[in-house]
Amino acid sequence: MNAALQLAQFEYDNRLPVDLDENPAITEWIEQNAQRLMDGETVTWGYKKSDKGQVTVDEFVTAVQEHLTSRQIDGQDNRDAFARLCIANLVWGHRFDGRDQAQYLMGSKSALKDIAVNLLLPHAARAVELNAEWQRQSEEVGF
Repeated sequence: MNAALQLAQFEYDNRLPVDLDENPAITEWIEQNAQRLMDGETVTWGYKKSDKGQVTVDEFVTAVQEHLTSRQIDGQDNRDAFARLCIANLVWGHRFDGRDQAQYLMGSKSALKDIAVNLLLPHAARAVELNAEWQRQSEEVGF
């Protein structure tokens, strides 16, 4: 790994968790939008051009790929699950349960959601704030 990638990984691994109990609106926003990412939808927020932001499906897929690659590099795929998934989808079809292989590769049932949540966490407070501001403005003008 190059130095910049190692530094980025170190910073990511050593982030302090956000206390989601402080604001239930943030928790709700993260839960809803993590599911949207996992369902293949891009998550957007902000209404003014200067406030707009997004986490795309491609960013989510890249984060999942990085997670899987790291697990493979670290030797955590002892049963060639990548190969089994490819074969399952190309040849075996319904006769093979790819879900078990995918869960094994991810490392846990919650890993996919955890990745989605981690992509959304840095944006959650601002997105909720912008949504609340939009709601206030809409009520003021009667929309």
